[in-house]
Amino acid sequence: GFEKENPSYGGWDFLGQGDAHGVTTGTNVSVTCLVLEALAEEFRREPGGKQIGEIQAALRRVLPWVNLCQQKDGGFCFTPEPMSLNNKADFRDDARHEPRAYGTATCDGIRCLLAGGIKADDKRIVKAASWLAARPSLELVPGFEGLPPELGWQRGLRFYYYASLAKVLPTLPVADVASRRKGVLEMLLKLQRTDGSFLNEIDRMRENDPLIATALGVMAIGEILNQLLA
Repeated sequence: GFEKENPSYGGWDFLGQGDAHGVTTGTNVSVTCLVLEALAEEFRREPGGKQIGEIQAALRRVLPWVNLCQQKDGGFCFTPEPMSLNNKADFRDDARHEPRAYGTATCDGIRCLLAGGIKADDKRIVKAASWLAARPSLELVPGFEGLPPELGWQRGLRFYYYASLAKVLPTLPVADVASRRKGVLEMLLKLQRTDGSFLNEIDRMRENDPLIATALGVMAIGEILNQLLA
């Protein structure tokens, strides 16, 4: 484990307890939001289960870590670790202690807060949702505007962005929700190939594998349809 002062304390990475002690591949909002959503589902299904105490303790540890990921502009970075290369949008300062927020991380940050029991009208979620609302383009993942396009991040995360954005659309300002849902669905229809699959031409995050891109595309479509039918 980590000391409480360590920026990795409270989050999750790709390593389990049996793999490393005090070592991390980088605690990050993407892995953490998936873990928290799984814990929240377990809590919902068995509110009196024997593991509820452990789940509640994990939530108490993780929320301060999630807060560290939120930047002054309301968006989220990938990890609060200083100088981490995992913060794909680079840094705002020369010391590399202030990472830039970007779209996928911001969606995952909102998901962390929601799964951690934070209400949608909490100022942290409102500020993050406002960050997304101010960046409506779906052609490129927002937050990478200052980076050379050849790095591939703006397009290399497209399908993950659609999947994660779909989950947090209800937190956006009411006036923006319907148009953004429509925009995501239209974009996916535009990108769908004749055999029904999806594929990203950029291989940065392996979305050039139709198994990955299609799974993410279907997740986005399914989430939006569930919201419309609710």
